[in-house]
Amino acid sequence: MLNYIYKKYENAFKEIFTKEEYYEYLIYSAKNMTNYKKYMGKYKTYEEFIIDIINNQIPPYFLGLKDYLNQFINKEWEYIKKNNIKILHINNPFYPKRLKKIKNAPKFIFYKGELTLYLKSIAVVGTRNYNRVGEYLTMSFTKEIINNNINIVSGSARGIDTIAQKEALRNGGNIIIVTGVGLGAFLETYQGREYLKKENKVLFLTEFPLFFKGNKQSFPIRNRIIAGLALATIMIQAPIKSGALYTANYTLLQNKPLFIPMGEYFNNNFDGNLEFLKRCKYEENIYLLIDIKTILKILKIENSNKNKYKKLKFRDFSNISKNEIEILSYIQNIYPESVYFDKLFTQYNLKNKVSLMKFQSKIFNLMINDFIDELPGKRYIYKE
Repeated sequence: MLNYIYKKYENAFKEIFTKEEYYEYLIYSAKNMTNYKKYMGKYKTYEEFIIDIINNQIPPYFLGLKDYLNQFINKEWEYIKKNNIKILHINNPFYPKRLKKIKNAPKFIFYKGELTLYLKSIAVVGTRNYNRVGEYLTMSFTKEIINNNINIVSGSARGIDTIAQKEALRNGGNIIIVTGVGLGAFLETYQGREYLKKENKVLFLTEFPLFFKGNKQSFPIRNRIIAGLALATIMIQAPIKSGALYTANYTLLQNKPLFIPMGEYFNNNFDGNLEFLKRCKYEENIYLLIDIKTILKILKIENSNKNKYKKLKFRDFSNISKNEIEILSYIQNIYPESVYFDKLFTQYNLKNKVSLMKFQSKIFNLMINDFIDELPGKRYIYKE
C-alpha cells in the first residue's frame, strides 16, 4: 500500500519534500498536529512507522491514518493544486528564517500568496471587544504603517485584527493572515472568500493541516507565528484575558520590540496595555507607542515622504555566501534595471553548474538579507 501511495503522488510531492519528509507529512496531516514523536520509539524512519500503522502494529490511536490515506489524500492534493497552496518542511531552504528561530517552530507551514511579504511586516493585534478608541488607534496606526510600505501581520479574528486587515487593504497595503485553522477550512468560509478577492495583496499562512477546523488550543498557539513572522508587534487594545496577550508575550520571548499605546484609564479594555507598560522600566523591548516615528526609529527603518519601498539601513555580508555575492554583483551592475529569473539563472550557470532549487535558495537568501527585491513577473532588482 505504501509503495502505491508513493508512486501515485510522487510527481505531486517530489518538488516539495524528500521521501522521508513526505511520510512525516502524511502522519502530521492525518492526525491534526498530534505529538506523534513520542510513539516513534524504535523506529528509525517515518516510512517504517507508517508500514506498522498499515499493518495494525501500532497503538489504535493512529489507525485512522489508513482511512486518511484511502479517502482524503487525493482530495487534499487536488485542493492544493487547484488553489495554488504551497507547503514547506522546516528543512526547506525557502522556510522563513525568522520563523525557524522561534521556540517550537512548526514542522510544516502551509501558505498561499507571496511569502516574502513577511520580510517587512509588523504584527497588529488586539481584543475582539474593541471600543471606538481602539478602532481609531487601529485605523490610524495601520494607515501610517502602510504609508511607510510595511506590511501588516494579524490573525483572522473579528475585532482589532479584522479592522487592521481591512484598513491596510483600503490603503493599498499588503497583509499576512495567520489562521488558527487549515487553509482548506479558512478559504471556504465567507471571510476567506472575501479576502480571496484581493489575493494579490494577501499572504495566507498556517501551520495546521489543510482541512483542520481548529480547536481551543490552535488559536493561542497560532499567535507565536504571528509574532515570529513580524519584525515587531503592536498590541492596540487588550483586556487582561485577551488572546492578544499571548502574542505580546511571544514577542518578548522572541526578543522583539513590543509597542503599546496608552489607551484609556479606568477602561477594562485597556487593562492589558497598562500591565505591559508597567514593565517598561525593567524590560527593554516594551515601548510606549506615541506615533509612527517611534516604530521607525526602533526598527531603524527609513522614513520618507516618497511612496517607495523602505529599506533597513544595513549591509551585512556575513550571512551570504561567495556565490550569492556573485549573483548580487550581476544584479547590482544592471541597476536600476531589473532582471528576469530565467535570464539570471542562465547567466549564473554559464560559470557555475547548480540545480534550480539551489539557485532559488540563493535568490531567496539575498531577499531575506535585504539585498534584492522581487518584482511582478519573477524579476529581481538591487536594493540601494
